[in-house]
Amino acid sequence: MALVLGSLLLLGLCGNSFSGGQPSSTDAPKAWNYELPATNYETQDSHKAGPIGILFELVHIFLYVVQPRDFPEDCLL
Repeated sequence: MALVLGSLLLLGLCGNSFSGGQPSSTDAPKAWNYELPATNYETQDSHKAGPIGILFELVHIFLYVVQPRDFPEDCLL
């Protein structure tokens, strides 16, 4: 049953591409001119992490213990 429904669906989707009608117009515009509206985002000067800030501090301390200095420039890929 599933095979029959899948086959019918496939034939239905392919039927539009095999129809004998004329192809659609291929005249595409040379350049697309889109104008995006100007946006101004207002953000706060500071952010308080709240209770999850403790986890960020623990991760920061762990990373400092594992790698206390910056990576050397010649080791970067």
